[in-house]
Amino acid sequence: NAWMLIGARLGAHVTIATPEGKWAPNTAVVDRARKIAVDHGGSIEILHDPIEAARDASVLYTDVWMSMGDPEAERAEKLKALSPFAVNDHLMSLTAKDGIFMHCLPAHRGEEVSAGVIDGPQSIVWEEAENRLHVQKALMEYLLCGRLD
Repeated sequence: NAWMLIGARLGAHVTIATPEGKWAPNTAVVDRARKIAVDHGGSIEILHDPIEAARDASVLYTDVWMSMGDPEAERAEKLKALSPFAVNDHLMSLTAKDGIFMHCLPAHRGEEVSAGVIDGPQSIVWEEAENRLHVQKALMEYLLCGRLD
């Protein structure tokens, strides 16, 4: 949801590859993001084919499939639904020549991403984590120094 909304605000062309049904993004958020995208020159596209979505993409981004607090009873169903969307070497080979891989970490190698991708030359996950660290430090400084009205 966040990627759709921020991408729309920035005028980016965001393509989401997701299974249909239970794991698809909230339709109200998709509709809102599409309206924002129109005003900013971007687009939001929802696809159900990861290969089509990866073709010529600048960035492939995924998140962990089982987050803390997710019901363990859903694990098998979720893994079955999401496994065709795992970012692997084949999917990365379809991206733009300078395509990159991103993940907010922690990652589960062998689930949402293969080790070859996350540890490979197209991965910028450690740079992404470092940048997030600096943003979090800046927020802490801002809040602790009373700069919030």
